[in-house]
Amino acid sequence: MKKKLIGLVIALSLVGVGCSSTGNEKVKDKSYVSQNVKKGMTENEVRTAMGEPTAIDFQENGNIVWTYLHSTTKRRAGSAIPVAGAFIGGQDTEVNTLKILFDENGKVRSIGTTQTKQGSGSLLD
Repeated sequence: MKKKLIGLVIALSLVGVGCSSTGNEKVKDKSYVSQNVKKGMTENEVRTAMGEPTAIDFQENGNIVWTYLHSTTKRRAGSAIPVAGAFIGGQDTEVNTLKILFDENGKVRSIGTTQTKQGSGSLLD
């Protein structure tokens, strides 16, 4: 009986495990970005390489910043374990951001990337 109960708990802990992602997957590939987005490129060239930006910021000085995002969330395996899941469960999220600054002539002036990782959802976080 104990073996069946342990097997059931293990099976239930694996049921709720999952992963989801949103945004532009090219953003998380730093080698792709460095090979395909260069200073001096036009907006159309960047759009061809990266697709449509997630957000566009128009600055007072005439510069424009395009932002691309990609987010991945993975649910921790222990999330579905009764009682223990509150302590060891939760999820881990990784957000990759690409910001491209265009000058007043519509040419790439600078390129920046950031990666943020965060865990949440358990009593231990």
